[in-house]
Amino acid sequence: MGLDNGIVVTKSKIADKIFKNKKRFYYYDYASEYEIIYWRKCWNIRAEVKKITGIFFDNDAQIALSIDDIAKLIKYLKNLNKKNWEDGGYSIWTWEEYKDHIKQDIKNLKYLLQYMKKYPELEVWFYDSY
Repeated sequence: MGLDNGIVVTKSKIADKIFKNKKRFYYYDYASEYEIIYWRKCWNIRAEVKKITGIFFDNDAQIALSIDDIAKLIKYLKNLNKKNWEDGGYSIWTWEEYKDHIKQDIKNLKYLLQYMKKYPELEVWFYDSY
């Protein structure tokens, strides 16, 4: 076991229209949601989500995310680099191991943000499982 975090979109007719058959913009297609982002053992990113949302959670949480939250998370991810990768928390991954993953996360979040603005009824969640 260990820390797993991610961002999911609840399935709906609109979410299906946006994500179905667009595998490059999600990691898994579950029965009730699309997993847009997945992080494994990145306490640093988890800590930033707590900061962005202003919600304290310990584990096994599900936090609704707003357009503003996603925009702030994109900004945070864009500013990550080798020097600040572990600021705010530990990760089992080195910056070199995870930087390409972060680049794809930014693309996925930009895609998601575009559709959150167009369809404000989309339900977007950060999940925390530890």
